[in-house]
Amino acid sequence: MRVRGLLVVVLAFVFGGCALPRAFMPRENRNGTGPEGHPAAVYALGGVPPVGEVRLWSGGAERADGGVELHLGFELENTSAEPIALDLASLLCADVWVAGRPLAASVSPARLEGAAEAGPGGSAWLDAWFRLDAGRPRDVDAFTVRFRVLAGERELLAQATPFLPLVVDDGWRDEWFLWYGGYWGRPYGWWGPGYRYRWYYGPCL
Repeated sequence: MRVRGLLVVVLAFVFGGCALPRAFMPRENRNGTGPEGHPAAVYALGGVPPVGEVRLWSGGAERADGGVELHLGFELENTSAEPIALDLASLLCADVWVAGRPLAASVSPARLEGAAEAGPGGSAWLDAWFRLDAGRPRDVDAFTVRFRVLAGERELLAQATPFLPLVVDDGWRDEWFLWYGGYWGRPYGWWGPGYRYRWYYGPCL
């Protein structure tokens, strides 16, 4: 009976990992990182010379209030003499694929934290969360972030940045890992090898 009970606990733990967060990375311009090391896309703003840049990353998808919530982070750096800002009306999570199928509509942010405008010579951080029609975080296959950056009424950037599940430099994908946390190293165990990276997830078979 103790063996059976242990097996039930182990199976619940392993398959429960399917509800753990899923990490994503931009498919293009991966030239920087977010504040916690997430791969970020970096874009110059304006002409030549540029008047600043914007960084965009995802903190991943996770369960929240019975659904799935997707995080996106922005950092604006302003090197000009006028304010620049993210156009929040244009901010959308579009072309979302869930469990191999596209969602019918784009998704606006469910909540925002931080500042959308950077003053002259300053910077701003904005976090956005989107509620997605998905059963589990690992059901989210891909998405595109659409946004604009403005200086007054002048458009500095109109961008659509595609994201896909995180793949680290040896080809491992996020769903292969057993643990979620900040452990750095290459542990081995009955579940197979881990990898030296920030995100560790349960093996969803």
